[in-house]
Amino acid sequence: MLEEALQILAEIPNLASSICTNGQIALAYLRVGKEAHALTYAGRVVTMAENISPTVYSMDIGFAAVAEVYFNLWEQALQNPEQKADAEYLRQVSEKALKLVRGFEKVFPIGQPVTPIYQAWYEWLIGKPDAAVRTLNYGLEAAQKFKMLYEEGRMRLQLATYAQGNLEARKRNVWRAMEIFEQMGAVHELRCAQEEARKAGIDRSSHN
Repeated sequence: MLEEALQILAEIPNLASSICTNGQIALAYLRVGKEAHALTYAGRVVTMAENISPTVYSMDIGFAAVAEVYFNLWEQALQNPEQKADAEYLRQVSEKALKLVRGFEKVFPIGQPVTPIYQAWYEWLIGKPDAAVRTLNYGLEAAQKFKMLYEEGRMRLQLATYAQGNLEARKRNVWRAMEIFEQMGAVHELRCAQEEARKAGIDRSSHN
């Protein structure tokens, strides 16, 4: 469906819709394991978004999707010693994606609960875990203020992941993340939260 949307956009150009659609296609390809395709479409968004100011609030869907692609691949590369060169490239493009997300937030306040997801991820990957947790706590307040449940769930999952030495914090955040993702029908994110709970040895049946 997204590829069909691109065909329509080729006939009736719309920059905001093109950014949103290409970003979502990039993320879709990442989810099915086609990383080269994901990078291609993500790169198109970065090129299209160069030197423009966000004009439509839906553009953040595309920006966030591109950030999701790049940060996922950067994190994977950092975990593989054989991908050192790839990791440096992916860090650079992740920084570009983060810049797009930040730029959106400067124009649209609803970006306030989105930017911290990727800002904290960036801080975590460059070895600043304390800064990452502070960023997420700030973002959590913004998500609750704007009643943006998905973003709250994402940040709670990150907090659960980053709070390695605090089992109670991990439990509290991963349980709430699972509740949110179940409520929203966010299947991929729910699986990620369930996997985090498994890693932490958290038995959800003990939640009360």
